[in-house]
Amino acid sequence: MLQILFYILIGIFSLIFLAGFIYKKISGVCTCKNQLHGKTVIVTGASAGIGKEAAFDFAQRGARVILACRNLEKAGKIKDWIVSSTGNKNVICRHLELSDMDSVRKFAKEIIQREKKIDILVNNAGMFASTRQLSKQGHELTLATNHYGPFLLTILLLDSIVKSAPSRIINVSSLNHKLPGLEIDDLHFKNRNYGSITAYSQTKLCNVLFTNELARRLAQKGIKNVTVNSLHPGVVKTEITSKDASFWLWLSSLVFHLASKSEKLGAQTTIHLAVSNEGGKVSGEYFVDCKEAAFDFAQRGARVILACRNLEKAGKIKDWIASSTGNKNVICRHLELSDLDSVRKFAKETIEKEKRIDVLVNNAGMASDIIVKSSPSRIINVSSVNHKMPGLQIDDLHFKKRKYGTIPAYSQTKLCNVLFTNELARRLAQKDCDSKQLHPGVVKYRYNGQITFRVVSEKLGAQTTIHLAVAPTSRESKR
Repeated sequence: MLQILFYILIGIFSLIFLAGFIYKKISGVCTCKNQLHGKTVIVTGASAGIGKEAAFDFAQRGARVILACRNLEKAGKIKDWIVSSTGNKNVICRHLELSDMDSVRKFAKEIIQREKKIDILVNNAGMFASTRQLSKQGHELTLATNHYGPFLLTILLLDSIVKSAPSRIINVSSLNHKLPGLEIDDLHFKNRNYGSITAYSQTKLCNVLFTNELARRLAQKGIKNVTVNSLHPGVVKTEITSKDASFWLWLSSLVFHLASKSEKLGAQTTIHLAVSNEGGKVSGEYFVDCKEAAFDFAQRGARVILACRNLEKAGKIKDWIASSTGNKNVICRHLELSDLDSVRKFAKETIEKEKRIDVLVNNAGMASDIIVKSSPSRIINVSSVNHKMPGLQIDDLHFKKRKYGTIPAYSQTKLCNVLFTNELARRLAQKDCDSKQLHPGVVKYRYNGQITFRVVSEKLGAQTTIHLAVAPTSRESKR
């Protein structure tokens, strides 16, 4: 029996190790060579993990780097290592305890007084605790450290950051922000049982929401050269749980060490947002593995039409795609899908201006004649596994007679996508035009500014869409 158990454990750990090997191989890496000479960068939590590796990279690129850390002795050793390894002596340590708002105010005051400019602020520091603890000001410790502190620090330094423009604010979040648990009326777990994952996840959601709202407010004020973005660094070997000695956290750390990224790999998206041209153009976005499915089509040489509600934001994405792929045949057109007049106008413009449509992603049926004339052509509808959930009531699609529910409302639209795709495929059966639908996986999705669940990156989530757009169809394979 023990021998069987031993082999089972060996098998499990081998699978974890293999999964980790593949995960590392497909992880995004920052390839940008831009230098940071003359730039001042603040990195919180820079004495270990992702922060340490990011600070090292910034120093290597010539930046003045401020290590904002709770443990100055430890930070001093990291500073000495960075200086001796990079030859950049313009690296300094400053004390910052993010869970203590007095410390945050003191740090911000010193920075404003001593630093002429702040080009990049990286809110990297974070913690994970298995038991409920309180900060100096009486806040739940995880919330104080991971959100209140970075929030206050950013607001206090914002004027200096704006004056230093072009500048960037980078908030290190986590895919955990997709997990349920945020209760606005009980953020400090006074009236509910404390859960370490719930406590951590709600702070990561706060990071993302703060990022998006700050980006919106800056844009509203006409401040276009200050970008604010958040990111998921990946599953990384860090010291985030080192202050906690619980058995389950120790066990999860062991699994992480087998299947996770190194600290250097985990820092790549932070570095990308700090140094790449894209990081200076896009704001209010959430990054994973250094990237945000139009990019892939452009990379394959297609003429790509970005049909978007926000033309200003779409323009930045268009410029990034064009500069990154070398494909200048990328254009933007306005489309507000909730407004049927806008849909008709977009369809009319596309029919008038485009000679053909070979692949339509997500907007099937609005220009079916030209799609059929462009055969062999394809229509791809992005649905969801949610289409299998109950909720469709044909006599009350608009929730006039029943209580509105976000999941039933969303799920019934995804079922409509599938039913429409199937019926359209039946009607086009004699035409050389394929109609397919897909479930992309559990991926980041933003609707009206709200974030929903995410397990895979946007790049991974786009793979089925890309496959249906570029892989030979069953008809083509028979030719």
